Amino acid sequence: MAGESRNIVAGFLPLVDAALLIAAKEKGFAEEEDFRLTLVRETSWANIRDRMAVGHFQCAHMLAPMPIAARLRAAPRTSPRRTAFRQKGLSP
Repeated sequence: MAGESRNIVAGFLPLVDAALLIAAKEKGFAEEEDFRLTLVRETSWANIRDRMAVGHFQCAHMLAPMPIAARLRAAPRTSPRRTAFRQKGLSP
């Protein structure tokens, strides 16, 4: 895949904690890593959850419990997801 741009469609809500996704797009950080990042502004967490479940997004800004709920099938639609967690106080 050298030299080829990978397309990533990311859903987000316009909140402060979505700043990393927005900066990656606007400041060109994603392009430096050969990603063509497309941001899709959503209006609710439910929209994010449902569009992730049906494959419209490759990644998304979401609440921490959302991927857990999907994995436990507590959400109406589910799909495999990966998430990163960090326990406070642990050193690398």
